[in-house]
Amino acid sequence: MQTIVIPASHIQRRSSASPHPEAPRRTQPRPWHTLEVILKITERCNIACTYCYFFNMDDNAAGNPVYMDGGTAQDVVAFLAKAVRDSGASALQIDIHGGEPLLMKKDRFEQMCRAMREGLGFVEQLRIALQTNAMLVDDEWIDLFERFDISVAVSLDGPAEYHDLFRLDHGGKGTHAQVVAGLRKLQAAAAAKRIYAIGTICVPHYSFDARRVLSHFVDDLGQRLLHISLPVPGSSPDHFGPDGGAGYTRFLCDLFTAWAEREDPSIEIRLFQTLLGRLLGGQEGLAQGKARRGGYTAFTIQSDGQLCGPDDDRLADYAFQAAVQARADTSLDDFYDTPEMLRYVQSQGERSPVCQSCCWGHVCEGGDVLGGRAYRFVPGQGHANPSAYCQGLQELLVLMTQWALGRGVPMARIEEVLVTG
Repeated sequence: MQTIVIPASHIQRRSSASPHPEAPRRTQPRPWHTLEVILKITERCNIACTYCYFFNMDDNAAGNPVYMDGGTAQDVVAFLAKAVRDSGASALQIDIHGGEPLLMKKDRFEQMCRAMREGLGFVEQLRIALQTNAMLVDDEWIDLFERFDISVAVSLDGPAEYHDLFRLDHGGKGTHAQVVAGLRKLQAAAAAKRIYAIGTICVPHYSFDARRVLSHFVDDLGQRLLHISLPVPGSSPDHFGPDGGAGYTRFLCDLFTAWAEREDPSIEIRLFQTLLGRLLGGQEGLAQGKARRGGYTAFTIQSDGQLCGPDDDRLADYAFQAAVQARADTSLDDFYDTPEMLRYVQSQGERSPVCQSCCWGHVCEGGDVLGGRAYRFVPGQGHANPSAYCQGLQELLVLMTQWALGRGVPMARIEEVLVTG
């Protein structure tokens, strides 16, 4: 993350809340099997996406350090080592994020990654991932990804005529050509077995032709790993659409149909595979999924070392006001026991009556299957709301059920996971 002097106005806003009452002492730390941390090593970006939740929804970003400095990075590593040991977690995933993380100087990035690998080498399953727009990728960056065993995902929203509508540089020009140039370098390194296969993350607009999007990734670019990340309500009214998200119903259903027609298991779209796994997994699958989700937690560490809620849930601004720093003497429970996080965790667990009675409730988890709880947060109401994409998920699940039945899956198998009353 990054170190710069935090403006007094920012500190005032953070410290205006009443002091935290001392949390109840725990005899045992919270048990987790998987920790995921979104690590904001830079809080500036070389492009200006019109739908970006980080810069459009958070007034803290401008006041945080531009880059995480070496001392903060060491503190983060010590904190994570303690968190893993205290909780008994067997898996730790570090998602290197920004802004644009490749804005960090390479020597500082190398020092940070070396500290992670050395200080966290005892973790049974340690994965370091990086999300980038790929515009700054060069041979030296690829060498670093290879040396520190870092998996890379590239943000790309489809063909140029789509991508360049919203993913613009600071001069207002499209970035598709530069992103694809960086992606090609990463693909070549993956083909040479130097780094992992490259994933791509697409934030579609409701007006996009889903078949055109899929064809661009698969046929034009040769990409087989695709994640669809729907825009967070509140980040861009235009991107969410004037029809309350109904345009995404068509997009999701068209994309699934196009994907299913190819009958190519090497093309992985995370959302579809997750939903199908839950839909067809029966009671055993439900139980296993519940156990996995129950032992998993995700949080963000900002460039100044402050702990806060999951990165995309910035409408829930109180989850970004717990004044807890990642340090060797800080426990993960110190963070989760703050009034802000106790309130946030309680809100996360609440379900709308609509979701509780919906037959798909076990499958979509209130819409959380999309990748987070931000889609059901409403200021003043918390998380006990249907997902902003509820209608799209319902119609997608109906389509998936019809597809599965047409391939011989017995309805009794699907009924095992439906909410019946």
